[in-house]
Amino acid sequence: SDDANATLEAEEVLQLMEESYINGDASVAPSCHSTNVPDKAARALALLRRANEQYEAGNVDARPNISMYTGVLNACAYTKGMKEAKAEALRIALEIAEELMGSPSLQVDGVAYNTLFQVYGYLIGDAEKQARLSSALLSLRQRYILNYQGRMTDL
Repeated sequence: SDDANATLEAEEVLQLMEESYINGDASVAPSCHSTNVPDKAARALALLRRANEQYEAGNVDARPNISMYTGVLNACAYTKGMKEAKAEALRIALEIAEELMGSPSLQVDGVAYNTLFQVYGYLIGDAEKQARLSSALLSLRQRYILNYQGRMTDL
């Protein structure tokens, strides 16, 4: 959305949903769809963490999925502004990449993989750093290929 307040409004709606759910109204239980609001990296990460907290508290519909993780990566890739903001976005993106590589339940897809390429391309200007981080990306790529091949053999 072009509306600068869209994220704040979405967060307010999410907060109301969480409060209602906690107070016993299961009809407004937050889900992975209601918390996938791509915005600046820190806010996107906070929404992902909130969804995970909801999931761990028993709301199975709030379990973070690959789209939510990709939303955080997308927010990181498109972070603009000062060097500090970009450094924080890169830190968050690396944290998410590590989580993706270590997760047995998340299936990394082509969209997440391409979004990581965008993160590296947009946020890392130093060729040496790009080379070091490419190993993480290659690891994710290998996992994606293995997952894809596994699905192909199931057909």
